[in-house]
Amino acid sequence: KSPNIMELTKHLMEHNPGMPRSAALGSVLLTKVQGDYASKLNVTIGGEFREAFRVAIHQQKQFMTKAQKFRYDKIVDNKLPKNGCVVVLGDRPVRLTLIRAWESLSILGKFKLLLALLWSSLKKTDENELRDWIDSIMNDPKNDILSKSIRELSYHFPTIGETIIYERDRYMAAKLLQTARMLGSAAMHDGKQKTIVAIVGAGHCPGILNMLHNYSSIYCGEEKVAQNEIEKVLEKVVGTKSNKVDEKDLQALVTDV
Repeated sequence: KSPNIMELTKHLMEHNPGMPRSAALGSVLLTKVQGDYASKLNVTIGGEFREAFRVAIHQQKQFMTKAQKFRYDKIVDNKLPKNGCVVVLGDRPVRLTLIRAWESLSILGKFKLLLALLWSSLKKTDENELRDWIDSIMNDPKNDILSKSIRELSYHFPTIGETIIYERDRYMAAKLLQTARMLGSAAMHDGKQKTIVAIVGAGHCPGILNMLHNYSSIYCGEEKVAQNEIEKVLEKVVGTKSNKVDEKDLQALVTDV
């Protein structure tokens, strides 16, 4: 027997201390909507990220095997193998995103959002209409339907658009810059070229690219920017009313890669 919505809500609250019941309920309803869409499209939620993780782990195992052979057998033409692949989880933890989104809403906004999610979870979405929407996003470069959808979300729930889309854009862009900074230091040390492969949702690409462009001056030297400028960006998007940035776990999100 599959757990019902209230059982899932209770389970989510137990594993996320401090999350309000209404926020947990909203998260469960959103997950149900996503699950229904994924089922109709015959895809797995987050499948692209699972595949990216699988490929990265496979590449890392290959690297370790070659490195071990080089170390003990002195083969591979006396050349060190190429760099291994390290997985960096560069998105903000979903728990923080949900809590910040919920805290940003007024009482009326919370009620309105729950009703919208409840309606979406009960409404039967036409499979062909859903496939046409996905195809228009993925296959038509001139169709900006995804941006229109994000603008529509921001129109009805301005703070939700900010916390779920734009704050995460800034967070992921900052993590990419931190990773580039770290790999740049490593490249100076061992002389090996480093490559970053970023897997992100299509709706976040414009915002991330815009921030990377704005902060390119940090590395191009066009203007003097404080060394901790990236960390300041992160500090603004990880705290909640119940969890402050100076707490150990949140501080790690600001400083660590």
